Amino acid sequence: MAYFKICVRAKRRDNTYPIYIRVTHHGEVGYLKTDKLCKAKSIKKGEVIDNYIIKELSELIDSYIDRLNRENIKNWSVKKVIEFLNSNSSNPSFSSFCRLFIAKMNNENRETTSINYELALKRLEEFMGKNDILFSDITSSIIRGYIESMKDSLYKKHGYPNRIKTMFKAGCEKYNDYDTGDMIIRNNPFRGVKIPRPVSPRKRALDIEVIKKFINVDLSNVPTIVNGLEEKSIRAKNVCLMVFCLAGMNTIDLYYLLPENFKDGKICYCRKKTSSRRDDKAYMEITVPDIIKPLMEKYKGKRKLFNFCETYCDSRCFNKAINDGIKEITNLIHSEHITVYSFRHSWATLAQNVFGASLDMVGFCLNHASSHRVTAGYVKTDFSPIDRMNEKILNYVFNKQ
Repeated sequence: MAYFKICVRAKRRDNTYPIYIRVTHHGEVGYLKTDKLCKAKSIKKGEVIDNYIIKELSELIDSYIDRLNRENIKNWSVKKVIEFLNSNSSNPSFSSFCRLFIAKMNNENRETTSINYELALKRLEEFMGKNDILFSDITSSIIRGYIESMKDSLYKKHGYPNRIKTMFKAGCEKYNDYDTGDMIIRNNPFRGVKIPRPVSPRKRALDIEVIKKFINVDLSNVPTIVNGLEEKSIRAKNVCLMVFCLAGMNTIDLYYLLPENFKDGKICYCRKKTSSRRDDKAYMEITVPDIIKPLMEKYKGKRKLFNFCETYCDSRCFNKAINDGIKEITNLIHSEHITVYSFRHSWATLAQNVFGASLDMVGFCLNHASSHRVTAGYVKTDFSPIDRMNEKILNYVFNKQ
């Protein structure tokens, strides 16, 4: 296995240091020269301490590791490793860049979004028959064929090419210098390519009778504990109740809530999916209704507000487990297809169709971005309308007077 370290060697006459990446493999040492320079003040005890340089070159090292992991380098010399890594320095790997792009999304707790980018890349690699696609490999005809290969799904024909396009544009921003005209990625495979329009999402709202039947399902014959864990259908039922009673909160947000997000009887949080893309950090507040207070205590966590992170390694595993448990319940109640997201759709549908909420109001309650962004910047947000709407919906569904 090859090991990498950011380092400097001899100082230049202008009192700057060229920065290298030292490569160690089978006890041999070699150096990869980078395009970075630093002044003496950025060196401490022989180590580079400039955070910008460290960040940039750490990403480069990650791409080197990703490329080498695809090769059998057991019998390579360090010279061959360096020749291999230098061979495509002017023709970077799209696959490696995408994996770093996706890893960054995961580090930002955007696992639900990143999985679709992973699937888009995997489908493209399968279509092209290679697992290390270069930027230069991707042409307009490739993209057209890629779109056509997904004729079985209009959702994929729209969503996957758009995600590939997003990552390709991000790669251009990284590798091309538009100020100097130094263009490493010269091709534009999306020019002249028409990506199909998105398919209208299937309405997933449930009838009120289905919601009641689901929430009131008798699980007394189901073992409470299986293999040391709460039986998944029981947990699924409880989590769906929490989602519905918290105005359709997403499972990823339930998973990552911290104790400090619960203040004065309210859950105050920033929605993970969009917090990094909105000026208001997608912040919202909602009062915890009495009906789920026992569940707040039941699932109280040690490090986070809920103990879901102590059972599931990430929010995707948690969401999948809940949906698996839902399938068991739908079989018991002989119901249509249901997912945990159905309860978010159902809350929104009741708000508009039963209580006459405007689409703007429904969007506000669901923590969608405001369609009046400039105006919203002038107004201090009052979240109490969400509580009032939530109370009406819960009273309506659970027959409270």
